[in-house]
Amino acid sequence: MESDLSSRSTSASTSEFERGVAVRKELKAAAAASFGERVLSCFACGVDPKSLARTDMFRFFVMKNLRYDPLADTASAEGCLIMVQKVGWARLRVKRLSRVTSAKPIRVGSFSHRGLNTLSTHSDPADSAASASMNKRETATGISRMSAPFEAAQEAVQSASASLRAAGVEPVLFVAYAASTYDPELLAEGFGLAAAGVPLIGCSTAGEIATGGADDGGVVVFALGGDGFAVEVSCQEVNDGDLRSAGSEVAGCVEQLARRESTVLLLLSDGLAGDQQEVVRGAYDRVGAEVPLVGGCAGDGLRMERTTQFFGSVALTNAIVAAAITSDGPIGIGVSHGWRSTGGSMTVTKSSGVVVETLDDEPALDTYLNRLDAPAEVRVDAAAFTDFAATRPIGLIRRNRDEIRFVAKADFENRTFTCFAEVPQGGSVSIMEGDAESVLGATDAACSGAVETFQGSPPKGFMVFDCIARKGVLGEGIQREISQIADGADGAAVAGFYSYGEFARTSGSSGFHNQTLVVLALG
Repeated sequence: MESDLSSRSTSASTSEFERGVAVRKELKAAAAASFGERVLSCFACGVDPKSLARTDMFRFFVMKNLRYDPLADTASAEGCLIMVQKVGWARLRVKRLSRVTSAKPIRVGSFSHRGLNTLSTHSDPADSAASASMNKRETATGISRMSAPFEAAQEAVQSASASLRAAGVEPVLFVAYAASTYDPELLAEGFGLAAAGVPLIGCSTAGEIATGGADDGGVVVFALGGDGFAVEVSCQEVNDGDLRSAGSEVAGCVEQLARRESTVLLLLSDGLAGDQQEVVRGAYDRVGAEVPLVGGCAGDGLRMERTTQFFGSVALTNAIVAAAITSDGPIGIGVSHGWRSTGGSMTVTKSSGVVVETLDDEPALDTYLNRLDAPAEVRVDAAAFTDFAATRPIGLIRRNRDEIRFVAKADFENRTFTCFAEVPQGGSVSIMEGDAESVLGATDAACSGAVETFQGSPPKGFMVFDCIARKGVLGEGIQREISQIADGADGAAVAGFYSYGEFARTSGSSGFHNQTLVVLALG
């Protein structure tokens, strides 16, 4: 790959920032042309890092005849990878990867707040001085409702960063939630640039949540800052539908952390990729019962077509992104749903994973629709069915509870329906119902459960994962729910999203939920 950037003509009126963005886009296009679509980051040949430093580029990857695959975490061919990261306004930190050959690919590792795991780092005394001044934990939110994706991503990240710095700490993690109507590639470009080398994970949504209320069509960023937190992040593509293996791989970031008082693994997955309980099983296989799991499944506004996961400046689909967070303070998880059983129970006489084929030996779709006296349109139109079923889940009848299952889509030809998690053959299910009061009651229960172990101390922040079905039940009442969550957070930062399923594993190996509110409290 050859790239002669020195000959690029740039008008005098073009700002350094605009030039930097243009250079990044050109290099990404050149890399894709040379290496194919799997090249998801930005690469350059023959570029002087000092010239890039003069632009307003916060982070840049510079290559010479080198291919780096962020999904496989490998680099191959002969060359040198350099990361230039702008720190504040005064100085630069440059990290180098030793030369590698195509005959022997090396493992590069996942991003962390210390850079790439295998990169050698120059020790800067200023880093130690800055670190010593940040012996606390803070959280903040950033919100943007701009219509342009690149600018919206930047505004939300920069707003959260500014709030943390005003509190006297530097960010260590950004978690971004964005409307699925945005161009994901442009969002990812904006996220990566604004994050300035700080790890960022995120996903598309079925609605965004922040302290000021719920929204559709914006970007919300939750940021952690201060030396009281330590973070490692990772991403993993789901290969051949094997969510369990992907869950296990992505959970490996926990092993990179030196444990503190509390640790949690945050998971954001593709909500359309299959049985999400397999993600929990895979993560549990890797980290065991000691580390609680929390998070949610990416949405696409109930279109049920494609979701996006963000990892730094990369936009993925059919993937899982994760952040292992360890803290000097307490971490709590609250879970509640507010649904109740209606009508009699039914036996799952035939099912295959997430597909329910028969109930009481009758076609499952017909039984479900007839029990609910569904209107004619719902019986023939896929979109109408999805909207109808979103607020009418089924519940797996367990010994001490009902385990909710989101009814995601209908197969009108085979008369079956599909859920977001396994519905075991031979089990008993019932149709569930809820109303605004029961759902809001569950909101209070989840918030209070999240801070139950805080012994009266206020939380530093709430991350919330709220099922899209609860939003459908509440209607105009969603603002009341956000107000209750804000009250539960006692004035701390709140951010989250409406999801296609929620993760909350605090005991045992199960921990995937539907139509549920999950609250992660950071103390």
